[in-house]
Amino acid sequence: IYLVTVTSQAVGGSTETLCAHVHEPSEPLSIVVTLRTDNHNLTILQQGSIKKDFYKCVPFK
Repeated sequence: IYLVTVTSQAVGGSTETLCAHVHEPSEPLSIVVTLRTDNHNLTILQQGSIKKDFYKCVPFK
């Protein structure tokens, strides 16, 4: 089971927060969260080899 939350309307120039939660993975997994715009990709969270419960919040602009 996994959940990723982020503000529904990000405002340019302000700091937003992304939170990711993985609960009891049945096998090791990796997660990558990338914010995409027309001309830019920004990887906000990258975590490999998740084998147990994982929770992390990351601020981004």
